[in-house]
Amino acid sequence: MGQGLAAEGNAPEGTDSAEYSITTLSYRVAVPAADRFIQAMEDYARAGGGYLVRRNGGQLVLRVPRKLGRAAIDKEIKSIPGTQVLQDARDSQEVTTRLVDLRAKYRVARQNLDKLRALSKTAGLDDLLDLEKALSQPLQEVENLKGEIRYLEELRAVYSLQRSINQGE
Repeated sequence: MGQGLAAEGNAPEGTDSAEYSITTLSYRVAVPAADRFIQAMEDYARAGGGYLVRRNGGQLVLRVPRKLGRAAIDKEIKSIPGTQVLQDARDSQEVTTRLVDLRAKYRVARQNLDKLRALSKTAGLDDLLDLEKALSQPLQEVENLKGEIRYLEELRAVYSLQRSINQGE
């Protein structure tokens, strides 16, 4: 592999032809005690390698590794005493094309940055300031693309769990 993100160890190995999707599991639940339910779900997410994204009143968003499986997540939700699942849905967003595009842009930006760095080694003092200015834009572009790729790679490895919680129903 060339100068791509995966070659730097910053993204999982893989080919651009793999299919990638981001999945959101949405639940609307009725519980006797919202705080206990929220704490139990946060604990479940952390124990499985996930984390809390947002907790706002009766809304809860967690990221849970896909490796746990949807059936296990459903079972965990239903195992919390008094929990009644009122509605559940699954939404998948295909991001293969976006990732392929980002990786291609990343490779080009990285090559341009490498060319500018090579020029800076042979430049005279008069040209160094101009080259330094020219380096800042491709460097920022490389970092932005790397960040977008990491974000999509992370999202494809987890379920985004969104819960709307009704207490006392």
